[in-house]
Amino acid sequence: MESTTVDGGRRGRRPDHIASLCDEGLRQLRLGDPASAAESLSHLIRVLLPAAAGSAQGWEEALRQAARGLSLCLEALEDGDLRQRALEALFEAFQAAAERGDCGLRQELPFLMLSHARAEERLRLVAWTRRELAAASPQAAKDCWRLLLELEVGDASSGRALLEQCRAAGHADVVAEKLLDLDRVGEALIVARRELGDPEQLLRFASSPGARAQAPAVMALIEERLARSFDSRLASWLAERYAERGDLARAARLRQRLERLERSMRRERPQSGGLLGLVRRALGR
Repeated sequence: MESTTVDGGRRGRRPDHIASLCDEGLRQLRLGDPASAAESLSHLIRVLLPAAAGSAQGWEEALRQAARGLSLCLEALEDGDLRQRALEALFEAFQAAAERGDCGLRQELPFLMLSHARAEERLRLVAWTRRELAAASPQAAKDCWRLLLELEVGDASSGRALLEQCRAAGHADVVAEKLLDLDRVGEALIVARRELGDPEQLLRFASSPGARAQAPAVMALIEERLARSFDSRLASWLAERYAERGDLARAARLRQRLERLERSMRRERPQSGGLLGLVRRALGR
């Protein structure tokens, strides 16, 4: 069986070698040489990227350390060419994380890029993101839209147009989350009420960072949805929010309903033997 290392190659670099490459880049940064550090860490990111398509152990953490170090380099770098190469490496890491889907860096990498990007660099990131969006998988497209909205939503008119483009592309959940970030709570709730029919989408919206600051309004929206169609995931989320806010009576009522639903489902499940056993019992055998 072929073995896969942290860089995704066959019999490639060992994890301890990857760590030493990262340590070297961070050492250069501590010694006041952000240019050399940026070159080292950009190279390391590109060494790690092939592992994004597989399941190499340690890939995500190694990439996280390299990306954080490269972000610190951007804070200290002045040379435009070096800054561009560093941003390119971070953007390539973002592309890989977005395509992978299960990587926590999908949220962290945009923050690292935007924290230190200058005005002209943000325009470059917009161009890269739009180019990536054209070829991205449906899974990665959502993350690309989130980054694009972070980069481009400025004045009200251009912001409205971009939000409408994102909604028309089928990402109403991203639009609703962004509207909450912009403190446009009423609009966010309208989009969520009308277009987030999937309970999983609505749950992600309710759990988004912007929703935490608007807990009462979001909880009322979930109550409204549960009144129309009960969903155990939404009910569990709402019970937890009520408990956190000290409304133990409402939390208890929801949990009792969830327990009754679970008992009912257990009674309806086939007895031992699965489907074959069910057929045999129906035939009297």
